[in-house]
Amino acid sequence: MLTAKLTKNQLTALICLALAMVTTALYWPISRHDFVNFDDDDYITNNAHVQAGLTWAGAIWAFRTGAAANWHPLTWLSHMLDCQLYGLNPGGHHSTNLLFHVTNTLLLFLLLRQLTGLHPDTRAGLRPASRSLVALRICGGFIRLASIARRIGGVGG
Repeated sequence: MLTAKLTKNQLTALICLALAMVTTALYWPISRHDFVNFDDDDYITNNAHVQAGLTWAGAIWAFRTGAAANWHPLTWLSHMLDCQLYGLNPGGHHSTNLLFHVTNTLLLFLLLRQLTGLHPDTRAGLRPASRSLVALRICGGFIRLASIARRIGGVGG
């Protein structure tokens, strides 16, 4: 039997691929969800600036507005890009959020790898499986958090 040892970088790439696949599988059903009536009307469905897509006028508006009681120009620009790409198809908007979530899960894993992988005694730090489980647990925990928040009248998905 041929056994090959993976290098540290190969193992990291393999774990990142597995985390991305599991996170995508967990959240894939959102691609079939509709917009929610909590704040999507303020941010997307009733917002002409956002629906126009990425424009110079929209970018200027994003940096000057306090609409929806917040100043978050990057959020506005992200919504504008979603409208540019997907129009008012909620599945596209939710897929962008899935991409952000997968990216954040991978960044968390890589951060944990960097923070805990430098100790000379590997037993003192988190092993690769532990790091990936922590990242996966936090990623999966948001599913429960989102449903609880909706039930108590917090944020929408």
